[in-house]
Amino acid sequence: MRIALPLFRCSPSLYTHIGLARPLLPSRIAAAAPSTHSHASGRRGIKSKSTSVMQRPKINPNAIFANTEVWLDKIDVYGFDFDYTLGNYTRAMESTIYEMARDILVRDFSYPSVLTTMGYKEDFAIRGLCFDTKKGVLAKINSRYNVELGSAYLGHKKLSAQEVKLLYNGSRRLPSSYVEKYCRISYDTYCLPEATLLCDVVQVMREQNISFDPLMVFKDVRFALNKVHSGATEMQHGDVYGKKSLYKGIHWKVMEEPDKYLEACPRLVEYICRLREHGKKVFILTNSPYQYLDAGMKYILSGDKSKPYTDWRFLFDAVMVSSKKPSFYTSDAPFRSYNVASHSLLWNHVSELTPGNVYAGGSLREFSRLTGWKGSRILYLGDHLYADLKDASQLHSWTTGVVVKELKNDIEVANTLEYRMLVDRVIEVEQSINLELASQTHMTDESLAADEKIIFALAERDELRKSIKKCFSSHFGSPFRTFHNPSMFGFNIQLYADLYTSDVLNFLDYPLSYRFYQKRRFLPHEV
Repeated sequence: MRIALPLFRCSPSLYTHIGLARPLLPSRIAAAAPSTHSHASGRRGIKSKSTSVMQRPKINPNAIFANTEVWLDKIDVYGFDFDYTLGNYTRAMESTIYEMARDILVRDFSYPSVLTTMGYKEDFAIRGLCFDTKKGVLAKINSRYNVELGSAYLGHKKLSAQEVKLLYNGSRRLPSSYVEKYCRISYDTYCLPEATLLCDVVQVMREQNISFDPLMVFKDVRFALNKVHSGATEMQHGDVYGKKSLYKGIHWKVMEEPDKYLEACPRLVEYICRLREHGKKVFILTNSPYQYLDAGMKYILSGDKSKPYTDWRFLFDAVMVSSKKPSFYTSDAPFRSYNVASHSLLWNHVSELTPGNVYAGGSLREFSRLTGWKGSRILYLGDHLYADLKDASQLHSWTTGVVVKELKNDIEVANTLEYRMLVDRVIEVEQSINLELASQTHMTDESLAADEKIIFALAERDELRKSIKKCFSSHFGSPFRTFHNPSMFGFNIQLYADLYTSDVLNFLDYPLSYRFYQKRRFLPHEV
């Protein structure tokens, strides 16, 4: 049974990039169409509806979206992170990180050897997932700490709504104190192999009937991943692990095969030169070591590993490496000059940051003192909401932008006819439920609970939501939102990023005098 529903329009979405794909809010509600039609008129109605939906303007996947007002003509200084900001990676990076960390768990921590038979699943995880170190559950949560039903996994097992509620004392909402104590949420793209590996380890432990503490599993996986990223340095495991090892990490693999792991982007030279020609100051601030940054920039800017772009340092007014963000924003550590020929730190006092030279360590306090660059006239772009942007924005008033590679796919999905039709329909259903409830305030609780119209409408809404979710990912849906609210990842984009986009090069499409204005967001009581 399907009830006849008035054709409601939705209010503006919380997200500009998705909101533009949705219908607009009219001044009044259209009347309901009759519930009975001939097949011919039904086909005409569907065709008319499809045509109407696709006539709405599509979202530009390469657009820049604003969470607050940003005037580029007020920006004097542009700063960039390296990983997943200036330097984008292929999917081979994720699978290699996964395999290296997996093998460390088996070789160095005696995890079951069957783990090595598992491979990286590109379509499984999304950014911003929460791993519960008490329960061993990987889930997507929203901005109100609710677990999205259908997006919670214990190993490879998708948990039902009943199983989620049993785990969390009859509720799917996690107390904030619980989230703070037990939940680990990762926001950069490196978290994708981590989330996949955590689920694989939990699955193996359960299949082998091995008792385990999820917190210990998380720590081991995190240690393995840190070792993968640390490079060829002698790792002192400490008292717990009690052994040393010389290990070549992912940085060396990328340096040896940049064309396998890095996406070439010669147009970055055009963008950076354009900024410099208009009198803007430009800097790199990265946690990566210099040798890795150097190899990456040489390949990215040339697109040919046999013809590296050797003079890349002179494109920038300052190059800062091994910066240890986020502590960079709160410490008072001095900069050290870096000798690019001997790959060693110098002992001289750093009294200025000059183009062509490289500086290691440091702190924002020293950065501001040496350059005079401060506050909102700095626009810093990175991919990690916490390490790159949170303190820069909240403690030092920098203008911030987050680069989210997945955004482009999200927008392309939101532009499809299937997605738009589903969203239109779920909005109609939700509006009809609210109207039905508003008209039945005189009914008893028992009568209301048994109302067939509401029961069937809620069932249809649930199916529509699942279909919308599958448009993005069958496992976790869109990284930006849950059924009701922004995801925790999406919510934090609003908190810590003034702008967000899928690629740094998208700024080439905007004049340097462009002014970004955020879309008006409506509260539930506003029309």
